[in-house]
Amino acid sequence: MRLSMLMRMAGLLSREAIFRSMAEVRGFRGDGRLSVKSVLRASSINKAFLTLVFSALSSGIALTAKFMPIASWSYASDSITIAVYMLVSFFIVLSTGLPLLTSIVSSNATRTLASMPISERCISWANALAFIRMYDAPLAALILPFPIVFGVLKGCPHVIPLLLLFSVVNFMLAFSCMVLLTKVFYSKVASWEGGTSGRSFARGLMTALWGLGVFGSAIVVNVLVSKSIEITSVIFRSQSLFTAMSAAYPFSMGFLTSTLTAELSSGGMLPYLVIQALASCLYTLLAFVGFRWSVEALMDMCMEPPAAAIKGGVRLSIKPSKSRAAAFLKRDLKSLTRSPSQAFVVALPVVIGVMVFLVSKPGLPLNLVSGSSIMVSVMGILSFLSPYVLGSDASATSFTQTLPIRLGEVLFSKSLLILALNA
Repeated sequence: MRLSMLMRMAGLLSREAIFRSMAEVRGFRGDGRLSVKSVLRASSINKAFLTLVFSALSSGIALTAKFMPIASWSYASDSITIAVYMLVSFFIVLSTGLPLLTSIVSSNATRTLASMPISERCISWANALAFIRMYDAPLAALILPFPIVFGVLKGCPHVIPLLLLFSVVNFMLAFSCMVLLTKVFYSKVASWEGGTSGRSFARGLMTALWGLGVFGSAIVVNVLVSKSIEITSVIFRSQSLFTAMSAAYPFSMGFLTSTLTAELSSGGMLPYLVIQALASCLYTLLAFVGFRWSVEALMDMCMEPPAAAIKGGVRLSIKPSKSRAAAFLKRDLKSLTRSPSQAFVVALPVVIGVMVFLVSKPGLPLNLVSGSSIMVSVMGILSFLSPYVLGSDASATSFTQTLPIRLGEVLFSKSLLILALNA
């Protein structure tokens, strides 16, 4: 099948996935055409906002290498800057792309294509291209500015193609991790069904562990950025540590690229250059193999019925002797652990607390800047969680129409859920 036909199929899949995911949250009523237009308009606004933020972030990291170097030695500063950019972009793609990938998996559009005379290979690539269609402008804004700005400011335009290649490799690895985490979530986390307390506890524990794996890169990035000077001095003082970091991802790519922008004596650096080149080639090969596996795994997940069933509604069970608010709270907690995008809500406050603990110095009080940053982060989380939790369940208000339940009880249970997540 031609690429143009695949792109058209990908466009249909992406629009269908966007509408179904938004419809599940909002519960659209009335004219269907107006609902589709409103969803596409909201999606375009979100994409434009992400594109602006990603382009500013990518360009800003490149500017730090020129105007605010991490170390006095340009080789060390450029290496850490490139590593920070790749880790930041890896986490951004992972965290912002996972909800989009979940919407593709949970929709039934792929199963509709399977009934047509289209090969499974074409459908697999259409699913991958659908994700890229949903994420095209923000992804380009994240990948393109840094290599161009970095190469121009350093006066080394010959490093731009190499940085572009490493940025694409970084995206492929992030996409592979997204597919792997989604597969693990649906096969291990959300599949823990049953009414016993033991299974509910195990399911919640696996959700927390899964969230730690998702946000692990965020913790690494936060520590690396906040303590970049100390980490740089430790790496370049120890020969054995520098050798190990030359083979680690993404430092091998940062060191290898920095050799093209800094004046180094080739005699002592030759063994390290060989290690960095071999490690970079290995990671590039791993990225291409992982991307190919991800395309096939995405097809398998889209064709399996449990993905759509798990994302479905959770049964509300109210006993006469129990509190209605407690029943709603239990139902909402179960619902939050049924989708990777909603599991973010459970893991986000925990990760913020871990990052604050790691960057704070033991035995010393937080200064004004750190305290203000923490307060702003907490306010941002609360302002995000409140509308998300209140609007993430479109069927909650329908209980007041079919059951003897007041709207105040529903809102009270949602408020308890927000307090429980931020306790």
